[in-house]
Amino acid sequence: QLDLYVGNIAGYAQLIWPNFIVNVTAGARAEWNSLFGASFVPRVALTRAFARFFAKLLFSQAFRAPSLEHLNINPAIVPERTNHLEAELGWKPNDHVQLGANVFWVQLNHPIIYGVNQQSGAEEYFNSDGTGSVGVEADFRLKVRRVSLHLNYSFYSAANQNLEPVYGVPGRDDLLLGMAAHKLAAVASFRLYRDHLFLNTTGTFLSERYTVVALDDSGAPVFGSEPPVFLWNAFLVYRNAGLRGLDLGLGANNLLGQRFRFAQAYSSGHPPLPGASREVFLRLSYEHSLN
Repeated sequence: QLDLYVGNIAGYAQLIWPNFIVNVTAGARAEWNSLFGASFVPRVALTRAFARFFAKLLFSQAFRAPSLEHLNINPAIVPERTNHLEAELGWKPNDHVQLGANVFWVQLNHPIIYGVNQQSGAEEYFNSDGTGSVGVEADFRLKVRRVSLHLNYSFYSAANQNLEPVYGVPGRDDLLLGMAAHKLAAVASFRLYRDHLFLNTTGTFLSERYTVVALDDSGAPVFGSEPPVFLWNAFLVYRNAGLRGLDLGLGANNLLGQRFRFAQAYSSGHPPLPGASREVFLRLSYEHSLN
């Protein structure tokens, strides 16, 4: 094993400058590592709200030095760096509705990757050339007297961004292992009776996900896909049920009984892990304040 002493010194500074043109938030982290030298990672955000619109432009970097375990397994490993660029535009036409959309780009240079050597079976850490993605996200919020609704849609593509085969899907350069290209999430709350009876529900749709489903006789990974899935949870709660602070609830997870499996984002050596089936539960809680 490697016998090392690693020293690390870091400092952070931030500047906030609100003005009538654009609000500026700028920060930076300076770090010195006894093994890898100095690093400087900035972060700049430009924000502006005007009339019923709001906008944001963000650029940030991140730096991660290898840990002692990384170095113990691979003394030649080097730090990884992340670049992130994001732009957002939103509109709030009234006090009840808000819409927003953003585009993003994330790139990791020399990412530290974990794997298992197929010949020796030994664990390994190594750097790759890079990985990342570009994508868009849309957001809708509604809040009226008895209803609160939040919808979110996101899409990503790794085309021309991912250079590491460990994370890639054979024949699909636009996808990463274990990650759904399309995701739609909904959170809703309904006040059914005064301030007592509420129905809270969440739904999540995931498009097709690719992952390693088995190993062949030689130990090489066999790739397959998990079909699109919709997961629906619901919870009905009666608050202050005869006594202030006493809540009685009835809920269900995976209400539709969908077959859901956790797709691994790398070649883990085993098939996807099974998720929970339909679950129905009763919850009784009591909260008392001493004030």
